[in-house]
Amino acid sequence: MMRSAIGIFLVALLVGLTACEREQWSDVTVGLLGDGSDYASLYVLDDSYDALRLLAADSIGQGRSLHYRGCFERPQLAIVRLASDSIPYLFTLDEVPTLLRVGIADDFRSMQILHGSDDNHAVVHRFVEVEQLTAQIDTLRRRYNRAVADTSLTAEREASLLAAMHRADSLRTATLMTYIGSDRPVSYIFWRRFGYLLPADSVPLKFRK
Repeated sequence: MMRSAIGIFLVALLVGLTACEREQWSDVTVGLLGDGSDYASLYVLDDSYDALRLLAADSIGQGRSLHYRGCFERPQLAIVRLASDSIPYLFTLDEVPTLLRVGIADDFRSMQILHGSDDNHAVVHRFVEVEQLTAQIDTLRRRYNRAVADTSLTAEREASLLAAMHRADSLRTATLMTYIGSDRPVSYIFWRRFGYLLPADSVPLKFRK
């Protein structure tokens, strides 16, 4: 009986290793920004069932990190949740080893990609770019409304402000569509975060539910 059980285990192990050889390996390390500690859970969005699958969970901070290594068929949307934070951190689980830190930095929620694929670096850099453009649009809109309220809005000033808002809005839409319009997992990340900023006719069919 013991010999049979060992044989079954070895066959299963061999099958698993063979499957992973045909697929790709992912390697993710999650650390905590700032001092203190937290409890982190790493999930992947299983496209087959449209459900979250837990990959790993552990305490992080004070020298501790959450680490996961496993094989996968294709890049997928990955999610880190902290016990102290209801808002998840999103990135792409792919073949490039990913080292990231999440948490509060300078009083703001933040995710830092210390090492990872181009898509994962883009998540951080493009988020900043879109947020800066959004802040610019909001500032221009406030200037416009203030000029209307105090009757200081001339035709020339109005044309200038509207043109500046249109340029910033067009650039923001183009930046988002570079990722939201793609078939990569990163498109869902941008859709979840910034989809509400897009005109209705710009939303890809896969997100129209």
